[in-house]
Amino acid sequence: MPTQRAVPHPRTVTDPPTYTVDAFCEAHHISRSFLYQLWSEGRGPDKTKLGRRTFITGGAAARWRRKMEDATPPLHPSTGCGE
Repeated sequence: MPTQRAVPHPRTVTDPPTYTVDAFCEAHHISRSFLYQLWSEGRGPDKTKLGRRTFITGGAAARWRRKMEDATPPLHPSTGCGE
């Protein structure tokens, strides 16, 4: 009888109250240029400007991750590839 594999729990992310652009990119493993591309396409996280500096709140980061996950097609169970 085959043994069942344990299903790993999704990684829990604890966001700080705010991210700088550099900290957000590092935490989400994306480049600054990709983040600015997402913003230009209207697909980036909400941002807050304070003077000349740009910040992303922890809540905005969480909403963005959910939106990106929802936009990703589910993996095919047998191949692990998208549809």
